[in-house]
Amino acid sequence: MRTQGRKVTPKVVDGRVQKKNSHEHTFNYWDHDPGYPVIDRQRPGDGHRHLLTKADIQGFIDILPDWAELSKGLKAIVLAESGDSYGWHYEGVIGICAWERDLWQ
Repeated sequence: MRTQGRKVTPKVVDGRVQKKNSHEHTFNYWDHDPGYPVIDRQRPGDGHRHLLTKADIQGFIDILPDWAELSKGLKAIVLAESGDSYGWHYEGVIGICAWERDLWQ
């Protein structure tokens, strides 16, 4: 049993109630250029799986001889959820879609 009540109200400083949570905008690769390509993994969806891992993509990038030149304008590589294609691209973001779990097409 608790002996002290839980604090549920925000703090008051100089007569003003302070915000309880952070309300600042969090940047992501869709609306902000991170300066380097981000490797992001989304959930594959029911009955699907990713054939690649983030480590596989990083390993492939490491063996490319001219990666600094090739990655200009690239914001992110996304292991995306399943779709009606094997992948997509949109304004500096490349998506690699998840495949069905049984892998036979």
